[in-house]
Amino acid sequence: MPFANANISDIMATTIESRSKKIADNVTNNNAILKKLSKKGNIRPVSGGTYIMQELSFAENSNAGWYSGLTLH
Repeated sequence: MPFANANISDIMATTIESRSKKIADNVTNNNAILKKLSKKGNIRPVSGGTYIMQELSFAENSNAGWYSGLTLH
């Protein structure tokens, strides 16, 4: 099978054809939080799309507020 890029050699072309066709996860096991989430089964993969939209439920906290009294001496 000819490739558009003339720099690809025959050896490289046969390697490309023998690929696993599975995406390797090079992030989850190298990030402590993601590894912990993965071990507990709390990672949910989604398929396709350029955007992932998730509805969120939240309530306002009546005890929360803003602080603006910073004074420097």
